[in-house]
Amino acid sequence: MEQLNIRRQKYEALKEALKTSDDGQISTTDAESRALILHRNIVEVSYNSQTAVDSKHKLIIHYQATNKNDFKALFPAALAAKQVLGKVSITVLADKGYFNGGQLSRCEENSIITLVAFKQARRQSPIPTDDYLIDKFTYDKAQDHYICPRGEALKTNGSIYKKSTVCEIRKNPTPYTVKHYKTKACMACAVKALCTNNKYGRLVERNEYTEVVGRNNQRVIEQQEVYRKRQAIVEHPFGTIKRAWGYTYTLLKGLEKVDGEMGLIFTVYNIRRAVSILSVPELLKLLKSRGKDCCCCFYAGLRAKISLSAEDGFWNRENQQLKMVA
Repeated sequence: MEQLNIRRQKYEALKEALKTSDDGQISTTDAESRALILHRNIVEVSYNSQTAVDSKHKLIIHYQATNKNDFKALFPAALAAKQVLGKVSITVLADKGYFNGGQLSRCEENSIITLVAFKQARRQSPIPTDDYLIDKFTYDKAQDHYICPRGEALKTNGSIYKKSTVCEIRKNPTPYTVKHYKTKACMACAVKALCTNNKYGRLVERNEYTEVVGRNNQRVIEQQEVYRKRQAIVEHPFGTIKRAWGYTYTLLKGLEKVDGEMGLIFTVYNIRRAVSILSVPELLKLLKSRGKDCCCCFYAGLRAKISLSAEDGFWNRENQQLKMVA
């Protein structure tokens, strides 16, 4: 009976904590970890890693441990990479998980050229045939109206409507605005049944990011050979770290500590990669030519990513692992 009461108390405590949770999640194992989609419908309570890798040497130029999926991660990672490189403009390749109109728009505003794989156009409402999907309609920017495959103009009343789409977490909606386009000609159209099931005629929605998304999609279509290089670039470090070295999980808990642990792993990878590119003598020669300032900057950068508690925790766990092996 006592155990039952303890369980009931824990359950009630979790219910109360869930009410105050920002994203509707609570992890009893690691408070800062979250349920993340790994692949298709495979979900695990874990952390995520955002990395930016240069295309020439496959060096990691930026990383950040997070407890969120990739939906809103494109711009922060791309901007950080741009700042590290000191470039006026850079080109970023990313997979479908990063496809987000708001993120693409912010990248374009900051001179970041995107080639992000896009999802096929969804049917805005039940559309009986593929011949009348939205991509078969032509948008006239000067007149601000759409021309349907039958030559009719779908016009807007000028009103702007607020909407929100829920990404991976129900309590974290992504707001955006849309305009509606329609025409009375639908009511007398001979092919209305092929275009829409809506008894009032076809309604086309155009959101605020349609143009920037269209430019991104066009680049992906026209530069397929460039986009195909994505896996060979960004997956190169993970092939080494996860497959060759066996780092498929982290030892520590908490976002700050996990971020520090990953920082150590990525730093080792970069050093090892630099050895492969330059050779040990050349790397040592380069470091010596930079003097003490180089080492101080490197150490300060690493310390900024990892707290003392995280560092101590990491080495304590490493020592435990070594003792177990011994």
